[in-house]
Amino acid sequence: MKPIHIFIGILVLFSVIGPQSAVTRVAEAKSSSIVLTPSVPSPQPVGTPIVWTAQTVDAMPLLYRFSVRSLSSGSIVALRDFSPRNTFMMTPLDQGTYQVQVTIQHSYFSHVRASTVASYMFTSRVQGKRAVVSSTANPLVALYSAPACFHGSMYVAFRQARATHWQHTGAQPCRSLRSLNFLVAGMLANTTYEMKHVTIGSASMRISPSLFFTTGTPPKEVTFPGFTQIQAPGPHSDTTQNQLVHLLSPNPSRNAANPVATTLDGNVTWYADQADLTNVWPVRVHPLPATPMGNVTFLFGTDDQPPVGPVSSEDVFRTIDLAGNPLLETNIKDLNAQLVSRGNKIIYGFSHEAFPLPNGDIAVWGYREEIVHGQRLLGDMLIVLNPFLRVVWTWDTFDHLNPNRGPILGDTCVGSPSVLCPVPGYPNVVDWSHANAIAYSATDGNLMVSLRNQAWVLKINYRNGRGNGAILWRLGKDGDFRLVPLHPNDPYPWFSYQHNSNYIDTNDTMVEVFDDGNVRCTNAPSGTCNSRGQVYQLNERTRVATQTFSSSVGVYASSQGTAQRLTNGNFNFTAGEVTSPSPAYARDVELLPDGSITYVLQVNTPEYRAWRLSTLYSPLIALIHDSSRG
Repeated sequence: MKPIHIFIGILVLFSVIGPQSAVTRVAEAKSSSIVLTPSVPSPQPVGTPIVWTAQTVDAMPLLYRFSVRSLSSGSIVALRDFSPRNTFMMTPLDQGTYQVQVTIQHSYFSHVRASTVASYMFTSRVQGKRAVVSSTANPLVALYSAPACFHGSMYVAFRQARATHWQHTGAQPCRSLRSLNFLVAGMLANTTYEMKHVTIGSASMRISPSLFFTTGTPPKEVTFPGFTQIQAPGPHSDTTQNQLVHLLSPNPSRNAANPVATTLDGNVTWYADQADLTNVWPVRVHPLPATPMGNVTFLFGTDDQPPVGPVSSEDVFRTIDLAGNPLLETNIKDLNAQLVSRGNKIIYGFSHEAFPLPNGDIAVWGYREEIVHGQRLLGDMLIVLNPFLRVVWTWDTFDHLNPNRGPILGDTCVGSPSVLCPVPGYPNVVDWSHANAIAYSATDGNLMVSLRNQAWVLKINYRNGRGNGAILWRLGKDGDFRLVPLHPNDPYPWFSYQHNSNYIDTNDTMVEVFDDGNVRCTNAPSGTCNSRGQVYQLNERTRVATQTFSSSVGVYASSQGTAQRLTNGNFNFTAGEVTSPSPAYARDVELLPDGSITYVLQVNTPEYRAWRLSTLYSPLIALIHDSSRG
């Protein structure tokens, strides 16, 4: 099983007006002094990457925390929590003055030793009242800068020149004194696009004159997987959701593009370059699946350290925008210092899921280990971070599950990539719980999680951060629900080793999953047992689960997968890792409500998730999540 780790609102909004000056100040504390220096002098146009470097005369090893303060709002946003790196890149998309602060301390458990603040001015790219389109570091992404508007909101509409179909970005509220800037993405390479901004007031709509932008060519060193359309969309396919965002299994090549967005016929419309993600620091990047969170933000877990022996793990949690610019970041060493201070056990790396909660917090999974009856068990901890990267709630599998149950198939770390078991004792560790999804219930504020190797989907008492973590129910074989199967003669109607469990109705009573089917298919002859897409209607009061959809995707995927209901009622399911025939590959399959296949795209490498969207800015019809360990 291979690892691999994306849209409802922007996590970090850089917006500020202030004095038009740039000053670098030196702060002294005892024997330490800090100089904070930008890579280019102020002022610069919005969208310009600025690398900040902190220097100190202190001879001892230091940790650096970077944050930015908006002078207009007075709020401080954490950019990166304490780490040994003394540089950070920021690329604001709002004009105005920013105060960048660096704070130093000697260890993750020590007190702050010193800090200093530097101011920096970002100017508008707009000249007069006409919009401007600029290139970015990503040749398939443009920066559209529009003049200020006074009332309502604004978005950018774009299409291939002389085409009929328009895409559009997410909308931003008007700001009377500042330009509005949009990252425009979802475009083919070497293609000319028409763009215009649309301003919507309470009773009016204004459309700007058209501008034209021609995309570039991805660098030759960036590598892409192969995409083959096995079955073209049929007459009942949902062609309005005509883009696929592929979250691929990690490629050891530093230059492998991941994630990648394509059209339904497999042409690339966007990508993140793993090398670009590390253009400030010399690190290796393994993107964990990233949850769509808004119109410009992706979540990543990255490997920011060289492996220690066989152990290598996603030890950094980072967000980037569509151009690949980092937005905020934390790491397991800083997180573990917080966990220890709270009385929790430590984690050994981020895993599988990063899920945005309605209040702006982020829920993430981390690897945990316990020794039970002399056996090392790999479990999971659910950690909720607030927007300042502080731990505010945790849920530990070892506190709530029977350690003597499972894994159902006796899974261990033997034969798996080392990143799957980044704990002491590798590879002699039992892969016990294997958490791989998080879903939020708006009806009661609780969370639903998927534990692959337990073959269960659980609902836990979160109550918007006030819950005690108690398990409210267990869905799956030997769980708390009596099953009413769709096919009465099905010898194994339940899912097993499932992925991407999520709610698909407003009442949070219908749950869809991708049933990899490992338990069901283990003893079946090769080629006779396929993975399935499934939907369950839950009655939580009577504990009855009625299966309303259960259909084969045509192949067997031993790990990874997506479950998504499309806008017209069809389903998108990803068979993430098909190993027969070799080499391993993935298939993105669209099923009609009657279970028949109406579209298939094949990818020549495994992928963790693949979401169907109408644009990269589209809100998802169903809550869609992610993970990394198969």
